[in-house]
This record gives sequence, C-alpha cells and structure tokens, in this order.
Amino acid sequence: MSINFGPIRQVGHVVRDADAAMNYWTGVMGVGPFFVLREYEFLDFRYRGRLSLPPVVTLCFAFSGDLQIELIQQHNDAPSSYREFLSSGREGMQHVSPWFDDLAAYDAARARALALGMAMVQESASGIARFCYFETGRPDAPLLELAEALLPAARGVHDLAYAASQGWDGSEPVRTIG
Repeated sequence: MSINFGPIRQVGHVVRDADAAMNYWTGVMGVGPFFVLREYEFLDFRYRGRLSLPPVVTLCFAFSGDLQIELIQQHNDAPSSYREFLSSGREGMQHVSPWFDDLAAYDAARARALALGMAMVQESASGIARFCYFETGRPDAPLLELAEALLPAARGVHDLAYAASQGWDGSEPVRTIG
C-alpha cells in the first residue's frame, strides 16, 4: 500500500494499556513478537509549533508481513497527538507512516506536507531519528507520520522485530528492549 509520500510501512495505534493491546495482537491476531521500549521520552519535542514537555510513552513494535504495527501508550499528561486522540474518546489506529532513509528525502516530504496545507501536530528528534505528525485535512482520517526510521541508527529495532516475525511460533510474545 502506498500514499503520496511513499509506501505505508507502519500503522500506529494509540492505546490506554499497551500490555492488554499486545495480548490482543499476539493472542487474537497472531501478530508478533512485540519489542517494547518502556517509559521513553522524546527529545526536542514540539507540539503545535512550540517546544513542549515531551510525552513519556511505551512503544511496542511488531510486524505483520512487511507492515509494522506500533502500539503507543502515553503515561504523562504532556500535550501530544496521543493525548488528543484518547481525549476525543478514541483508541486504536491513529496514524500511518512512510519511512525515509535519507535526510533530504525526509526534509522534502515534510516541506511538501506543509505546502499541501497539512497542519503539523507534533515533531521530535527522538534521539536517533526525526519524526513529525500531520493532520491531513479530514477529522476522520488518520494522521500522517513522516519518520526517518530507515536511517542506519534507527533501523536496529525495526530490523530485529522484522526478523523475529518471520516464522514466529508464538513463543516469547513480548520482548523488552532498551
């Protein structure tokens, strides 16, 4: 599946309970194993154009084929797209994301989204790669996340999760990283 910014590599879900969500995805849907980074804090976080207190999140990553399923649980009250999503009464799929392996390609995609009139909700340097989220103009549509997830420094967890998903037999469904 592809969108104007490249192939969708990730579908992100914002959840209230990451452990319960992983249990559902592994037990009911058969997706896994999940690699979990708990209590992670983004660097240089901007929300709605202003430097902001970063959300503290648990991030969970697994693959179904070539598509990454990401689960995000926010633990603090910092303003974020995750907090907005949950406060609106929703839980589940929040964003889709093409990934970039080149700084210039990411910058060009970011500029293109802004030129198309998409409103940036949040962005961060996260420590190893940049990402940003945009509203695409429809309140019922998922957000668009642009991410430098294919840069060498960022690929480790994604490559690990992808390799583990190949032929996964259901054992060790949750694996902590970091």
